[in-house]
Amino acid sequence: MINLPNEFEEKMKALLGDEFEDYIKCYDEPRYYGLRVNTEKISVEDFVKICPFEITPIPWIDNGFYYDGEKISPAKHPYYFAGLYYLQEPSAMTPANRLPVEPGTGYWMSVPHLVERQPSLGRSFRTKVFWSQMISAAPEQEDS
Repeated sequence: MINLPNEFEEKMKALLGDEFEDYIKCYDEPRYYGLRVNTEKISVEDFVKICPFEITPIPWIDNGFYYDGEKISPAKHPYYFAGLYYLQEPSAMTPANRLPVEPGTGYWMSVPHLVERQPSLGRSFRTKVFWSQMISAAPEQEDS
């Protein structure tokens, strides 16, 4: 069993009530590893043909796949560095796939791939890129 900080456990007990024990048990369950194909660079069909390791489709994500993270390290493969896929926990893929996000609707954009791939970038550069992407994603303001 995992040892969580006491303060965190107390907050979760208060929040979850009777469901807290089930929540704690989930830490003993196997972890799921996922990747999302970057369809701006390659189609899902073409990626499946060239993928050098075993992948299994995530049923609710068109371009999402499970892989065995205990046996392989996709972050060390040239396809990762070429941007053909992103590594992402499968449940984290769901909001972008299910929510009605349209340009100009005011959503947050993140750049985890930038930070992962360019750790040598200075903090100020990452911040500028993040804010410029957030601003470009913000809803347009009407002139009054």
